[in-house]
Amino acid sequence: MAFENLKEGSFVAFRNVKQKDTHPDFRGEININGEIKEIVIWLKIDRNEDQFLSGSINPRKVGTIKSGISTRDLSEIDEAKGI
Repeated sequence: MAFENLKEGSFVAFRNVKQKDTHPDFRGEININGEIKEIVIWLKIDRNEDQFLSGSINPRKVGTIKSGISTRDLSEIDEAKGI
């Protein structure tokens, strides 16, 4: 899924269907200097039980972003994470 119309400095991210616990919780794309790159984001919990996001920006891989996750799927993911 390509978002060629992203404004400069903008990003879009969707919940990722994780195959393993090490896979990112979200995947998306970001426009940096007119170049679309892939972003991957993990939802983490620190030692004080506070949630935070961690991620990275990588060269875009064609066909890596999948959508079509239902709201029900998101609820189940949130429940599993205790959100």
